[in-house]
Amino acid sequence: MTAMFNMPMAKILSAALLLSMSACSTFSKDKPEDTQALTSYPTPDLSGQWEDADYPALAITLNQSDASFSFTRKGFHGGIQVDETHNGDLKGRSASSTYLGRDGGARPIKGRCFGTVDKESTKIALTCEDIKKGTYPLTLQKL
Repeated sequence: MTAMFNMPMAKILSAALLLSMSACSTFSKDKPEDTQALTSYPTPDLSGQWEDADYPALAITLNQSDASFSFTRKGFHGGIQVDETHNGDLKGRSASSTYLGRDGGARPIKGRCFGTVDKESTKIALTCEDIKKGTYPLTLQKL
């Protein structure tokens, strides 16, 4: 044990790093079915009516042209009018968008979202962020 205190700190850290790497480099035999990169999938067809999983009263219509899409979120939530327009792109099952909207106030809200489309093309899970609401999840379910 005293030999350890005589070793320079770099050697101690190197030994610890090697030990942790060998412990973490074992792969599970239970690999997920879907290991294909999200961007290498064919572009899904998402056009149609969707609902916000957290706020189903908001109407969502998604339009798509090739890998570009747009959707609106409109309605009332907690007595506040929500009116957002998202414009985005798909790379396989990976989605990103920017949006502009009004959320009960006079000033427009600008933000961006990124996330994924599930294998069945019935759910879009996004993480969105803007200066007013901060970072929040947005999950859309196809109707």
